[in-house]
Amino acid sequence: MKFYTVFAVSGIFATAVSAFQTKVVGPTTRLSPLAVAQGYGTLDLTDTAERDVYSLQGWAQSCGAQTCDGFELTTRDGQDYSVITNQNVPQGSPVVYVPAGMIISSDSVEEEFGGNLEAAENVLEQLEGGQRKPLFRLVIKILSEYENGSQSPYFPWLNSLPRRFYNGVAMTGKRMRE
Repeated sequence: MKFYTVFAVSGIFATAVSAFQTKVVGPTTRLSPLAVAQGYGTLDLTDTAERDVYSLQGWAQSCGAQTCDGFELTTRDGQDYSVITNQNVPQGSPVVYVPAGMIISSDSVEEEFGGNLEAAENVLEQLEGGQRKPLFRLVIKILSEYENGSQSPYFPWLNSLPRRFYNGVAMTGKRMRE
């Protein structure tokens, strides 16, 4: 399992996790820009850009994310990362806790952007009944965070994502030309 997948999937279950000592986070508390460590640069999207997965781990912990005992990031080639445990974890035990304030949801995006997306959402509604409105909101949020570059509180997460893909759906362009 890829590290970024663990964070995305575990966020869904964050309210059900009880094995960790959690920080009290209200339902409207969002990630603060103060969570961004100083010294980050701009986001390099070239397919040769190095992923900064270890900064993601430190950033997540500073924002209140917690992992089980024995949780460890590992890589063999510096490009593909996975999560392992270096000790037994009982079946059904939580592995990662992600505070609600770190989770980007379509509802939080609607709250953040207010009526600014209304015109585009109305067009979506007319074209396809608005079924993809939640996905549209998430894409807009990610694009706005990308535009904010190093000023985005999500910069460490964005900078940890892969830029090179080797699957049938999304092949990196350079690889396809070889």
